Amino acid sequence: MSSSHLEGDADHKTIIENLDTLRVNKNEKITLEFINQTPTELVIDQSRESGDISAFRIEQSDFSIFTPGKSGTYILEMQAKYADGSIVHHFLKVNVN
Repeated sequence: MSSSHLEGDADHKTIIENLDTLRVNKNEKITLEFINQTPTELVIDQSRESGDISAFRIEQSDFSIFTPGKSGTYILEMQAKYADGSIVHHFLKVNVN
């Protein structure tokens, strides 16, 4: 995957356009790996390109998420809270077949 630089105040459309797409199957388990430090809590909101927003099901013990049973392209906004109290937003674009 290529990496992109986005400014902290980038709008949602700019973020979506610059994300690489992860292609997955319906109801597939994805385990997230954090390189530098592991969050103490993770909240994930999903939005479809159609604008619908809902939450992915998360297994907090290993930071796994399960993809929806409905095909489409989803944008995941992950809010990771760390032991020092900081909250970092991560984004992932997922295409469910």
